[in-house]
Amino acid sequence: IFFRDSGKMDQPIYGEDGWLQKWLIWAGALLGACFAAVALTSGVVVGRQRNWPLLIYSVVLVFQLATTFLLSHWYRQETLDPKFRYLIALLVGISILMMCNVLMFAYGVHCPGEVCGAYVDS
Repeated sequence: IFFRDSGKMDQPIYGEDGWLQKWLIWAGALLGACFAAVALTSGVVVGRQRNWPLLIYSVVLVFQLATTFLLSHWYRQETLDPKFRYLIALLVGISILMMCNVLMFAYGVHCPGEVCGAYVDS
């Protein structure tokens, strides 16, 4: 009788995540982990075979991902101030760019002796 008009009895209390938000977080984390595993594996394998600076870049990527995961873990435990979410978003963006960079250098087109994408008239 008292709560008939509100219709919010099935909402989570105290800002808890709903089931859809939890599934989206887990799906994004799984997709990101798969992408990171492919990038790191490619960087290490190709780096050991023919491009040793790529191996060093992959080690730097490991430290970048560890920092990002540690900060996001602290944020989810609510031990960090909410304004740290902008820093975490920035770190996630940089991590995605670094993973793309590793994959580009591992499997990208190499143009020795000329500028890639530039038309050279002979």
